[in-house]
Amino acid sequence: MRKYGLDDDPVVLLNTAGFHDGLILQLRRMDELGLLPLPLGELVFVADTAAGALATVEKYVGTDG
Repeated sequence: MRKYGLDDDPVVLLNTAGFHDGLILQLRRMDELGLLPLPLGELVFVADTAAGALATVEKYVGTDG
């Protein structure tokens, strides 16, 4: 939905203990090769902690509910 501009809410990937390191590496490679519809930083935000993920969501969505 983000790539088509239908939703501005962030997509946050919680990478606890490096669980998604392989996926992140692949996404970065796809970004470098120009295979993503938007720059990676506009499609997915990566957080290493739950607090970091929540902070990203609150930054873009707010805390009003």
